[in-house]
Amino acid sequence: MVLEAALKGHFSIGLEGSDISFKQQRAEWRLLGENLKTCDITKPFELLLNDDIYKFDIITAWEVLEHIKEEDLEQLFKNIHNHLSDNGRFIASIANWDDIDPITGINWHVTKHDYEWWKNKFEEFGFTICTEELSVYDLARGGYNPPHCYEEPYQEVDLTKGFHIVVIKNGIKI
Repeated sequence: MVLEAALKGHFSIGLEGSDISFKQQRAEWRLLGENLKTCDITKPFELLLNDDIYKFDIITAWEVLEHIKEEDLEQLFKNIHNHLSDNGRFIASIANWDDIDPITGINWHVTKHDYEWWKNKFEEFGFTICTEELSVYDLARGGYNPPHCYEEPYQEVDLTKGFHIVVIKNGIKI
């Protein structure tokens, strides 16, 4: 997505929690250089432009939030809030099913909750839910869109497996 936005003339940054793609120069890391960064999004960070925090019109997280521990959500939401423009949108897909590693037995989805829980959490941290802006078929990832662009979207959305959420920030400072 970062590459596609850059090719269309937009300023785009991608944040990755693991440094393996950077070290191996996989995917678009060779092409995008400074537009891709590694960081822990659950810790405080700032993306700066001329010594000011850069504000983005759109921030996305595709199947990321369920991997974040509940106690780390507040800082994640602060980071999103700090980097989102006043009229910007945060868009995410959230899986709410178990993702068990067959070798270790670890469940990679540590925060599994239904839509209402996530809605309340976003509102608690100073965001307003935007319910009418996007269809699930507009979104890049999620349990309703198949993994390959050449496949037809699924005919039904199963909200027990995942959902998307679109929010705008309130004037509340968190």
